[in-house]
Amino acid sequence: RPSAQKLKFMIKYSSQQNQQDLHSVAKDWYGVSKVILITEHILVHLRNESSKNVAPDLVFSQRQEKILQRCKCYVSIAQMFGSSTHSWLKAILSKLIVFVEKVLKCMEQKWGDTIAFRGHGYYQER
Repeated sequence: RPSAQKLKFMIKYSSQQNQQDLHSVAKDWYGVSKVILITEHILVHLRNESSKNVAPDLVFSQRQEKILQRCKCYVSIAQMFGSSTHSWLKAILSKLIVFVEKVLKCMEQKWGDTIAFRGHGYYQER
């Protein structure tokens, strides 16, 4: 449950020994959350039948594209040799899932924090 996770996070970082880490932790999670939101954005497009015919240049904002490029998860549509938008998104998603799993495991090791989706660890759900 998101509310339980928020409460656990607040309790952990309100202690004196963890307070100084809060800024760094929040900055790290902010970056991770951007990547997770893009992952969910792709999943919505893949589930939506009408988005199969959407032009590739309408799928991502420039900001989202830059994030994908920084993560080395972006696949140019030109590299896909005329494939559909649906196939292109699946290619990006396959790279993104691996990246998200690595980043979330790193966050767990570094800070001892996890993120849940439907009551399970986010990367375990995928």
